[in-house]
Amino acid sequence: LKEQMRKDWPEIYGEHLKEILEISQFNQKKGSFLDTIIKLAQSLHKAAGDRLLPDLKGRGFKEIKQEIASACMEIKALLGSDGEFSHSYDELNFNKRAKKNIFDNIVIPVEEYFEDAEEDRFDICALSGLMARIEDIKSSGRRGLETLIPEKWNKGGPNLEVCPDLETVRQALEKLNIRLNELQHTLSVEAIHRLQDDVSRTKRGHGWISYYDMLSLVEKALYGDNSSNLLEKLRNRFKVAFIDEFQDTDPVQWRIFRKIFIDSHDNSLQNLLFVIGDPKQAIYSFRGADVYVYLSAKNEMEGLETQGRARLYSLSVNWRSQPALITAFNNLFCGEAWFKPQATAGQFEIGYQSINFPGEDERLGKLITDTSGRPVLNIVDLSEAPSPRPAKPRLAKFVAREIKHLLSSGIRIKEKGIDERKIGFGDICILVRSRSDVPFIEEELRREKIPYTFYRKPGLFVSDEAVYTSLLFRAILEPGNSSAVKKALLTPFFRFKLSELYAYEEMSPSHPVKEMLFKWNEYAMSRRWSHLFQSLMEDSGFLSRETIESGWDRKYTNYNQIFEYLEEVAYKKNLDFRGLSATLDTYRNRSLDAEEGADIHQIETETLKVQIMTMHVSKGLEFPVVFVAGGLTQPPSFQDEYHTYHEIKKAGLSSEIRRIVDLSKSGGDGRHESEKMDEDKRLYYVASTRAQFKLYLPFYIHRTNAPWLGPVCTQLSPALLDAFPGGEADRDVLWVKADQSGASKARTGFEKTPRQTVTPVGEAFEPLSYKGSYEQRRIKIDSFSSLHQKMSRIDDAGEEDLSFQTEQRRKEDDEGFASLGEGAVSGEKDLDEVPGGIDAGLMFHDILEHMDYGVVLKAITKTRDPHLSMMHDGDTREIILRQMEMYRVDERWKDSVCRILGNTLTAPVVSVADNFMLAHLQEDDRLHEVEFYYSFPPGVIKPHGIPDCEISNSFIRGFVDLLFRKDGKYYIADWKSNTLETGYGLESMEKSMDHADYHLQYKLYAVAVLRWLKQTMGDQFDPETDFGGVFYFYLRGMGMGEGAGIYHVPPHELGSLEQLEEEIATILRN
Repeated sequence: LKEQMRKDWPEIYGEHLKEILEISQFNQKKGSFLDTIIKLAQSLHKAAGDRLLPDLKGRGFKEIKQEIASACMEIKALLGSDGEFSHSYDELNFNKRAKKNIFDNIVIPVEEYFEDAEEDRFDICALSGLMARIEDIKSSGRRGLETLIPEKWNKGGPNLEVCPDLETVRQALEKLNIRLNELQHTLSVEAIHRLQDDVSRTKRGHGWISYYDMLSLVEKALYGDNSSNLLEKLRNRFKVAFIDEFQDTDPVQWRIFRKIFIDSHDNSLQNLLFVIGDPKQAIYSFRGADVYVYLSAKNEMEGLETQGRARLYSLSVNWRSQPALITAFNNLFCGEAWFKPQATAGQFEIGYQSINFPGEDERLGKLITDTSGRPVLNIVDLSEAPSPRPAKPRLAKFVAREIKHLLSSGIRIKEKGIDERKIGFGDICILVRSRSDVPFIEEELRREKIPYTFYRKPGLFVSDEAVYTSLLFRAILEPGNSSAVKKALLTPFFRFKLSELYAYEEMSPSHPVKEMLFKWNEYAMSRRWSHLFQSLMEDSGFLSRETIESGWDRKYTNYNQIFEYLEEVAYKKNLDFRGLSATLDTYRNRSLDAEEGADIHQIETETLKVQIMTMHVSKGLEFPVVFVAGGLTQPPSFQDEYHTYHEIKKAGLSSEIRRIVDLSKSGGDGRHESEKMDEDKRLYYVASTRAQFKLYLPFYIHRTNAPWLGPVCTQLSPALLDAFPGGEADRDVLWVKADQSGASKARTGFEKTPRQTVTPVGEAFEPLSYKGSYEQRRIKIDSFSSLHQKMSRIDDAGEEDLSFQTEQRRKEDDEGFASLGEGAVSGEKDLDEVPGGIDAGLMFHDILEHMDYGVVLKAITKTRDPHLSMMHDGDTREIILRQMEMYRVDERWKDSVCRILGNTLTAPVVSVADNFMLAHLQEDDRLHEVEFYYSFPPGVIKPHGIPDCEISNSFIRGFVDLLFRKDGKYYIADWKSNTLETGYGLESMEKSMDHADYHLQYKLYAVAVLRWLKQTMGDQFDPETDFGGVFYFYLRGMGMGEGAGIYHVPPHELGSLEQLEEEIATILRN
């Protein structure tokens, strides 16, 4: 693909290359753009009938652009001149407010654009941006161009005669939009087809063949004109065939078997074909499996059955699960909310047949004793969490506590052919929707000292062990490089303290550490890999030192796996040590993928442990106890790079099924979304039916229909509420109420009103304390958040801010101390007020980092509305909408977001200069999200008593939101998006600063920036004249009055760098 980009694209597109890259938004989303091309080039198969949209019908960029030019001239003629169209539209007799919305956002912008357009001179990118903005306009439940023609009229009735060309204009704009859509995806469509052709040509040139090539070539041969001889040989050789897991078949595989075993003109075939499958377990569409193949084949078999050529059988007994659990499955999965009953399901719908259970003597497993108080089905109610995201750590904590409760409850089981036994860790499985659900669970299992393993866990080469190995390799490569060696000394191979690094320079050449490094260098240079890796583990003292550490089994397995793989690669590729070290770094940086399976963590021991695995991996397995613990949230569908759905055409007994991949995401009438939801239903069916004796399902219904809600919220929870409302019929179902700390209360049905929480059984288990030596062997890193907590002496350690629960953030979430937002931006707010919360704050941070301030400045100089200007500028609009999507801020607030941004950038900041506003800042004069780590060396902070820590090892870390320069003077700025109920005057901001202890924060920032400026500029930087202090910009208050929302700390209030360092050192001591 990269070769194609370098050579083919300039040649094919010539002078239009820059234009096609811009309209394709290549530069804004290069990574995902290329990933999509590669993924679709691999997965799209003509032989399977796949179709890629938009279909360019052989036209290229120039031809489509010319069609657009002609369409533009047609629209220009229809609109007339001198505002003719807008004047007539203004006469239409419908709601004044709705008309103004459409008039300002569609009619006038369209008229202004086409007024200046010429066939040989028009801005295609501006046109694309205009049409995209029009598609965002909503009115009376409709959106985009369909809003142009009113749906409801005022009392006088319709008067379309005053604007006679309205429908023609709308149709012309629709046609133009289709052509624009094709143009926007021309680069992607052509790149996919070209990449497939290039790969095919390369394979032919080298005589290579892929697995899918084999399938498609066999299919081609069987359906060709000369297939009779091949068919005869195959039918003579294979009299009977069994296809297991038939629901995972792809179209080409089915056509091969269908041709051999079913197709016959004279019905004389004696060959037998058995297909065995369960469409409810079709969960591998991402691998190319297609449940519609199964459904089409089943429909065909039903037709053949009427001719006496086929028989259908149903396996209606579940041999795995307890009878009460099977009854619960029937209640949950057989209904309109999940699978329709078999008798009422359509031809291409999955039906559910009620499942039976065997007699008591025939059961494969029995529950002998159980004092846990938990029935077969337990519904974990997470409703007390303010939103699905903080519900995740609550669920994880509940699962860990519940596991300990179950194992202490004397549960004994008897499986056929095996002696009666007590359940253990290895009998419990935690199923997750995706890997992002796992960190919460791992953290709680470690806290409760529960042994676990993550089955087929990826990421070996981004593990801590890979990082430490890479640092050590660099030191071995250059044992005379002091910087590289010092980094290696801090790894577990040496366990030096930070303060001990100062002594390294004084070590003699004969010191054991230096001698060992040079010995390893000798092994490495002579490629004695086995000697090297064994010595790293043993001679360094690593093995004897680390075996007492928590999680040692996992760490040891990781190191062994890394060394084994690197040794294999070194021999295969004849690498020297420099090449081997570079290879490890490329795996770590993901710039090169390791061979398939190499990046998967191996299982560390044979000891039975709780198993964590994804629902997809669990298919075909069974466990006595299953916790379903994933799927509360998921990426919203509008973030999908393309849509996938199916078209079905009937053809006799069989049906033609075609998979559609739509880059424009404009077709399918919602089938992409509905097919995704159907696969989620099948996935949770598979996950639930893994359980033999006990199953735990999460429950959470969110108050709004946000696009990021996962299937637990949107599908599983409503179905649970319908299936198990409570009462005598649900005596084998228990609703378990989980509080923040994992506490639980059992009840027989869902209750909407909160009750008091009682002490759970799980509370009896206190986690074992860690060894006191744990912390002293590690560098201690403090942030503003941790120092704030240290100063405020929060006694109630259980009262955690759930908005921060181990969520991976690239920025410190310091606004949590000032306002207790719930994280996800949702809830019912005034349309003019953007909701609070961490996500909203991060959205504003990212927009202000990436947008062009000049757009706002240009609007001011032309006396235009700066708020509207942001949405009229294509790039800025794209940035705003993309960040709103990313941080789950509803699009209805985009105008309010623009208003806040416009006010922020245009509010006078007189402390900097008269008439100065942030919009004046050029890109070269501002740095965003400046990350810092800095230490306090021994000379500044005296060793003092944080237990088990050396204060000299303290590091400070954080991010400065904005560092800007004006007239040679440097300023620190921090964005604050939290709402101040008492307004944004100085007194209100002072209270906010005191409450959140932002005074400590800006001192930390000032030390980082002043140190950096002194280090990089030397004598050219004088803090007394070149530093302008710190600003806190309260975004929601700026522009609401003189000085509103602007809090300034001048340099003289901060004090000198030395004074700041001493003040922070005092905090660290205490």
